[in-house]
Amino acid sequence: MKYMHSLMARMDRYTRLAPVTRLVRSVGRNYCRLRRLKQATFPQSRYKVLIVGIYLADRKNFAEHLIQRFNQARGIEIQQAWAAMLKDDIPENLVEHTKLLYKEGKPKFIAINELINLHRIEEFDYIIVCDDDIIIPNNFLDAFISAQSSCDFSIAQPARTATSCGSKAITISQTGTYARQTRFVEIGPLFSVARKIYHEIFPFDENNTMGWGTDYHWPVLIEKNNLMMGIIDSTPVDHSIRGLASAYSSKKAIKEMSEYLQRNPHISANEAQVTQRIIPHPKKNYFFSKKI
Repeated sequence: MKYMHSLMARMDRYTRLAPVTRLVRSVGRNYCRLRRLKQATFPQSRYKVLIVGIYLADRKNFAEHLIQRFNQARGIEIQQAWAAMLKDDIPENLVEHTKLLYKEGKPKFIAINELINLHRIEEFDYIIVCDDDIIIPNNFLDAFISAQSSCDFSIAQPARTATSCGSKAITISQTGTYARQTRFVEIGPLFSVARKIYHEIFPFDENNTMGWGTDYHWPVLIEKNNLMMGIIDSTPVDHSIRGLASAYSSKKAIKEMSEYLQRNPHISANEAQVTQRIIPHPKKNYFFSKKI
């Protein structure tokens, strides 16, 4: 899979190959959409999960797809709260789960903070933050939260498919691997935070509106609290509908990231791209994990 991702990255450099890359990514999205993950079983009591997300109503998005797929959950009690950006009217099929409307737009993590503030977060076992531009497989939420729980990851993300855009190599799904303990979990397009570390993560810094660089500060918080974070390979998502930074100013985001990292202890980009441990499926082997 990493070779496919490397090939796609090289192809992106050549404008003449754009039709080919669009076709490949379209196939990848459809494969992910049709994929059905095995239903997860939960050894503990029923989990309660809050999902907060933002969708750009004036652009192509997968908000309806995501809401429907999240609602497939059977072993989890969920609440969804989404914010709509740049639209006079909320689409009828999204009204139930759209809790905030910003007609003139709103910086991403200010809006996320406002969505979270609508809830008593201590009542939830996990909080998931989600963008509107990914495709997730059937039965995603049960499998993903089950994996995060069994791996005891305080912060987790699903791996990305090899055809996803702009992904760091460490986030690409590793074939045959259940999950990996890492020093990096990316701040988008989907990540999940366990209750034991809410006090360190929320609220998000509103001076860093796109959140860039926060994922270099997280490892410091995780290690300070003797916790773990990681990437779930068994539940890959496709992130290829939009190019990197296509919906906002990357120049502004980079400036805010630089200032954020000056204020907060963090690890380097190279230190973040390290797999610490490969974790096999717990049903196949309860006592073995491979250290890197």
